Amino acid sequence: MNRKTGASSTSGVASPGTGLSLALLLIAVGAITLPFIFKAFHMDDTIFVWLGQQKLDDPLALGLPNHGYEGNFFSLYLDTHPPLFTSFVSVLLMISGGASEAGLHAGFIIFPALAAVSMFFLSRRFTDSPLVAALLLVVTPGFMVMSQSVMTDVPT
Repeated sequence: MNRKTGASSTSGVASPGTGLSLALLLIAVGAITLPFIFKAFHMDDTIFVWLGQQKLDDPLALGLPNHGYEGNFFSLYLDTHPPLFTSFVSVLLMISGGASEAGLHAGFIIFPALAAVSMFFLSRRFTDSPLVAALLLVVTPGFMVMSQSVMTDVPT
């Protein structure tokens, strides 16, 4: 319910201001992600690239095989990543022709964009300024830093 009018906040999902607000929001997401599209892989990005390459080797596997990493043994059921995430990375690897920083970072722009748009529609239920609420999410330092990685920090 809109506090001012008493109307449902879901009425007018495609109101005239919504398109402009979403466009501004996506421009903001592009402004914080596109300058870093050629950024080298860092932190755990290489692990997620490896997970995608493993999925390319065996596309029908439901999870990872038993594997070792940094001297530790991990069995299949200890994989805590979303199950379709490795499939998404493997599709990006096929499209970009390998472990290309630009290709993978470009493919991962969908997650901060989805988070920003979701925040916009969620905040419409609680505030009269959903664009401001969504922009505050986008410019939060933690969101800005992690939206440029090839990890599951923004998708999950």
